Amino acid sequence: MSNYRKEQWNSKYVIVSEKREKRPYDFNNGEAENNVHHKKECPFCPGNEKQSDDSIYDIGKPWRLRVIPNKYPCVEYYTENKEDVFGYHYVVVESREHNKKIYEFKEEEIDNILKSYICISKKLYEDNNIKYIQIFKNYKREGGASLVHPHSQIVALNIIPEKINNILSYSKHFYENNHKCLYCNIISEELKYNKRLIYENDKFICFCPGTSTFSYEITIMKKDHKAFLNFNFEDITPLSQCIVKITDKIYSKLGDIALNICLYFIKEENEYFHFTIGIYPRISSFAGFEISTGIIQNPISPEKAAKKLKI
Repeated sequence: MSNYRKEQWNSKYVIVSEKREKRPYDFNNGEAENNVHHKKECPFCPGNEKQSDDSIYDIGKPWRLRVIPNKYPCVEYYTENKEDVFGYHYVVVESREHNKKIYEFKEEEIDNILKSYICISKKLYEDNNIKYIQIFKNYKREGGASLVHPHSQIVALNIIPEKINNILSYSKHFYENNHKCLYCNIISEELKYNKRLIYENDKFICFCPGTSTFSYEITIMKKDHKAFLNFNFEDITPLSQCIVKITDKIYSKLGDIALNICLYFIKEENEYFHFTIGIYPRISSFAGFEISTGIIQNPISPEKAAKKLKI
């Protein structure tokens, strides 16, 4: 059972989930570098479905994508302590191919992944206890992945995490004091400045944020206020286009590096929050200064990063 703890001197929250320690790990002895298309021990490979719980969502017959409960969840729904964090934890198995790289996905495949996110999130939000859903992808060992097989994760929580709550509060404060949306303002400034812009289409803008935490960090931002859960084909396709172009560009310029992809969205549309994706290359790790002070050192300026990654 997950245990939710708050640090007394700085209000930091930690989830202690000992079950996660038991999860399988693919990256020993360079195993992850092998060009393996199918692995008999992998719970996500075709034919090994009995190694995981039954899927709650599939695309295709035979399946091309499936969503299953995480066998080693960071949160579970049942809890005896009402103060504990609880919720749901699912894995989105994104491909039948065991060692498919992130930059090898086609737009149609990304379409299906995004559709699964929307479908599962809508279902999860039918539970009134669920206050926030975090969707993320860990790619490679340095990005936090424990298994090679391409997958992403959906975690639904009965709380709004402090970081997200701060973002929402500041966005609302900005809107109330400036009578305009913070995100619309950022989009306008980035298009005008143009030195951090990487790519845009009719629906989305992609840029390296001026205060990037990670070198070559990229933000994908929806140009209008449409909620992620209300996306249709006309929204999903251009978003998939952005993701495919960006991951391909990262590979061509930086190589097959570790990264994280995180989706930020809320249940309903409002005047002050936009759907956003953060792409975080993991070229370097935090050292003592960053850990002790919380002040981030980024050796690559966002302007220089954008120039290199321009599409």
